[in-house]
Formats: sequence, C-alpha cells, structure tokens
Amino acid sequence: MDYSLYEVTGLSENIADHAKNYETIISAIELCRKNGLKGLKLPEGAFAVYNDKAAELSELLLSSEVSATDYAYWQSHPNVLFDIDGFESFTVKGNETTLLFDGLIGAFDVKNTGKVEIEGVTVDWINPLFFTGRVSGIVGHKITVITDQALKGNEPIVSFQNFDCITGHQKGMSAFCDISNVCRENEKTVSFESKETDGLSVGDGIIARYIYGFAPVMHFYESKNISIRNTVINAGCGMGIIAHKCEGFYAENFRVFPSGNRPMSTNTDATHFISCTGRIRFNNCMFEGMGDDAVNVHGFYIGVKRIIDRYTVAGVIEASVQDGIADMPDAGDIIEFCSKKTLLPFANGILAKVEFSGDAGEIILKFKGELPDGINADCCLANASKTAELVFENCSVKNIRGRALLIQTRNVAVRNNVFSDCTGQGIHIDTAAGWWESVGTRNVEISENEFINCGYGMTKYCDAVGIVIETEAESDAIGVHRNIVLRNNRIEGKNTGIKAKCVENLELKGNRFIGCKTQYDLSSCKNVKID
Repeated sequence: MDYSLYEVTGLSENIADHAKNYETIISAIELCRKNGLKGLKLPEGAFAVYNDKAAELSELLLSSEVSATDYAYWQSHPNVLFDIDGFESFTVKGNETTLLFDGLIGAFDVKNTGKVEIEGVTVDWINPLFFTGRVSGIVGHKITVITDQALKGNEPIVSFQNFDCITGHQKGMSAFCDISNVCRENEKTVSFESKETDGLSVGDGIIARYIYGFAPVMHFYESKNISIRNTVINAGCGMGIIAHKCEGFYAENFRVFPSGNRPMSTNTDATHFISCTGRIRFNNCMFEGMGDDAVNVHGFYIGVKRIIDRYTVAGVIEASVQDGIADMPDAGDIIEFCSKKTLLPFANGILAKVEFSGDAGEIILKFKGELPDGINADCCLANASKTAELVFENCSVKNIRGRALLIQTRNVAVRNNVFSDCTGQGIHIDTAAGWWESVGTRNVEISENEFINCGYGMTKYCDAVGIVIETEAESDAIGVHRNIVLRNNRIEGKNTGIKAKCVENLELKGNRFIGCKTQYDLSSCKNVKID
C-alpha cells in the first residue's frame, strides 16, 4: 500500500449526492496539504462530483444573462474540483474511476507543483455544453432543428457544425459568427438564425456549442513533470488540457473521445500547450470527436509598442491567452526580433529584466545588450526559450472538426500515427499574425504516418490532405520555418497532398500519394530536396 496517498472513502454513486461527493474530495485535498501527503487514491465506480456553483454559472450562460464570450467574467469566477497549488508532488490515482460533472466547472487546476501524475481516471459531463439534433428545415437564414434535449430557448450558440446522423462522421460545414440564440418552437423543435448556411442540408445532424471554454478539464500552470496515463476525457466545457509555462509532459494511453452516442467530445482543442519547455510526448493515445485540434503547441508574439531607451521596449500580447493568464517571458529568455509583416526573425536578444505595467497593459522588456537596428512598432518579439520539444507517436486522431496537430514549436518528431477524417489538414506547421501564436518552426521530422481523407471541410485552411507548412502573415518570406523533413508518409484523399511555403531546407522523401489531385504545392521555399 502507498501510504503517501490518501485513500478517499465515502463517495456515493447516487447522482443526488454530487455535492456531498464534491465536498468529500475537497476535504481530502486539504487533508493532503495539512499532513504532507502526496495525493489521492480514488475508489472504483462512477461518481457525480460538482457543486451548486456549477449549476448557477451554467444558468447564467444558458439564459444568456452573461455572454458566452465574456471571457473576463468567466475567468473571474473560477470553479474547480481538484485545486492543487504549491505541492512538491501530487498524484491522483484512480481505479476504473469515472468522475461525472455537470454545469460550468473544471476538473483539475494544478499550479506551482513539482511533479504531477493522473492515472486511471475518466472524466465526463452529464449534460455537455452543446446540443445536438437533426436539421428539419432551412429557410433563408433560419435553421430549424429537431432535438431530444430539453431546451428552454434563448441559449447562446457560439458555433455550429454538421455531421452524418447515421455514421456520426463530421461533414465539414461549420459557422462561428453572426448566429442568433435558440428559439424554442415546441417541445421537440428549436430554431436559430445564421448568416452562414452553405454546406448545411436538411437531414444533417447538427452540433451547436454554447461556449468555447469556461475552463479546461485539466489546467496546469508553472508545474513540472506532468504525466497522464490510462486516462479518458469524454467531454469538457472547452479544452481538454491546457498546460501553460510547464516543463515536461508525458501522456500514455490517454484518450479523448465522446461517450455514448454523442458526436463530440471536448468543445475545443483536446490539448493545448502555451510557452512550455522540456519535452511534450504522446505515446499510444487516441483523439476523436473534438470541436478543434488534437494538439496545439505554441507561444505568443509580443507586439512592440514603443522604444523606451537603447535597451528597453514596451510591448503587449495582442491576442487572448487561452487560460486568461498573462504569458510573461522571464529574465534570461532568448528573444527573437521579427517583422510583423513576415514573422521572419532578423536579430536575437537576451532579456535582463521583465516587468508588467498593469495600468497600461504593457510588458516592459529590458535587454542585456543594445536593441538591434530596425526595431520599431512594426516588429514583434518571439520567445525562443519557451519552445518545448514535441514527440507524437503511435497515436490516432479521427473524425474531428479541425486539424490533428498544430505545430508552432521546435525540435519535433511525429511518427507512426494515423490521421483520418479531420476536416482540416492532418498536420499544420504554422506561425500566425492575427492569432499571434509563435514561433517559426525548426528541426521538424514527420515520418511513417498515414493521412486518410483529411482536409475536406469548408474551413479546411489550405485545402490539403496531409501536411501544410505556412506562415499566416501579410507577406511570405523564405526561412520563417527551417529544417523540415517529411518522409515515408502515406497520404490518401482528394485534395493536394502536401503544401509548403516560407521554408528553408525542406526534404520530401518516400511519401506515397493515393487519389490526391496533386502531390506537392510548394512556393517561397529554398533548398528543397524531393526524392
């Protein structure tokens, strides 16, 4: 017996005992804190674990009293079960344990912890934060839907997408703006209006999301040595996992897929990594049915606002950070000075001091050496020190709305995986203005993978089945991405196999194409080897 773990007892499988179960786990975590224990051991069974606050917040959302996109409000009302902060190490060990949530609540929020282990746990929602149904009519901008879910009317819709009612296969249409709230027509029928209906047909299944993200199922911040084993996420209010400024992440036999006959698992990304370091590794994992990407690894560009002196600039992060925590660089970080128009780096510097000016919303960055020539408000800064390695192997990603992998980091190996029926391309190697997600990639090898019928959706980005390498910026520039190897991949589908631009040193070897309209579409590249 592991006496360093507290064995949780007294959990009830009666759904009516959800508040009692919630308090039991909260008390167990506090016991660990007081007694120096290193985590919890959970019993076998399926246990509802949520509080009254989850229902109260959900009612504010579903009644549209608070906007679904009022992220400042939702982030100022945190609600989480496993609130882990400041532990030397913490383990949650399940024994075929299912945790059932409802309403707006997060499962795990882990901060400032030296070692984190989650094993043998399944997380699901009794009522996920979306509704499904079958399209019964489309007249102009009005869409009528038959649904088995009890909707009151006035529920918000931040996005909707269609799927095949028989197979559950994503059909590829999706809309993200100019969507009305739900109108209740009768007991089984609702309607809403959308300016975008192209690609939607009567008889289609429909998924309508109420919110993109109240909280991820698992949030990790400034923590280390995170391992997720034999764990399942069936649903979530937003993303499955967000790790921010963490060092080292390992997932094995980790699965994200919808339970029962639901067509969607997490509302957005399965996993999302912001300014992490060390190695992120996935082995023998499975991702299915998400509302967005399986994996996204990136940092954030800081836009230069003004030059303070020869050593100092004031800047600002011009995009929303997904967990609402300012993505601050640290003293000693290596910073790349880039053109906003191309995102191509033209110089490096080392940070000596970092301060945050809350009133102005600015980050004050003082460098050890003088600023390079050409630095001005048309520049942005990328943190080359906060770029985690990524290893993704022996995994499958299927039937999702979006791309399987969005790679915006350095030193990457993707091998021996199957990517199938993703509405976007299988792999997107990118860096982007607008989203302001960094950084230009280096040293990426993608080998021995299968890409089957990807890139068919209406929001398919670059109309490619397999792999897209690009820069989303005003102008293309060679060398934003460097040292990319695409080797021995099997790519089957109707669109272009591989697209690449803005790359210096690109090797394409042994890739096989089946049914693609063209194999390669290359532009603004240098030193390309094709075998």
